[in-house]
Amino acid sequence: MSILRLKFIISFLPLLFLACESGQSPASVNAQSNKGNSNQTKEQKPDSVMIIRQGTVGKIGKFSIGVRNTDSTSARIAIWDSALPQAKRNDYNVSFTVKSGDSIPVGNNFYRVAKIISEEIQIESEPVKTDGLSLQADSLAIPDGGVLELYGYAVEVTSIEAAGGKTSAKVEIYSNDYPKKDLEEKNEIPRLTVASGDEISIGEKKHKIIAVHAGKGNSRGVMEVSFSAVQ
Repeated sequence: MSILRLKFIISFLPLLFLACESGQSPASVNAQSNKGNSNQTKEQKPDSVMIIRQGTVGKIGKFSIGVRNTDSTSARIAIWDSALPQAKRNDYNVSFTVKSGDSIPVGNNFYRVAKIISEEIQIESEPVKTDGLSLQADSLAIPDGGVLELYGYAVEVTSIEAAGGKTSAKVEIYSNDYPKKDLEEKNEIPRLTVASGDEISIGEKKHKIIAVHAGKGNSRGVMEVSFSAVQ
């Protein structure tokens, strides 16, 4: 190889690397990961969309959103308050399955799931209008089909129904120390129907049902539980 040709190759390499780098979309500034560049995508995404890959965490306000698993059409996510002390972050989290187009509760607002592709979920970073449905800032919002983890227990909302001018939720409460299937076989899962103003026992504490909202459009029904236990 001639010296001239060698010099050309050496001078060309930095430009090649620069071109490769400029072709990558940066990960969302709200997404956090221990996997380095694992949440980078090949195509440019709008700034209004937060991208979260499986195993990474995104943030909306003080709330963190983690992606537990995904498939081609849905994703299982968990939401928790990042402002809580570290010891409480395994408690006070809500998990549920979402699909593209769903509006999901985060804090006291709803946000639209723009797209789910492979191991990636895209959530619009601006809240969406919900036709008068509003959530309280000091509540734990559990959507229909969601599970709240609290004090080592699971509070699962199996359905929300509106009938006779009243909206109610069917709820199952069980210990996280045992597989749910085992508890079902032993008939050890309390099944309740609750409405706004009722109280539920979670372990040795009681929490008040602040509100039960029926679903509207792409926003599923939501049950709100008091953040603090009833004194």
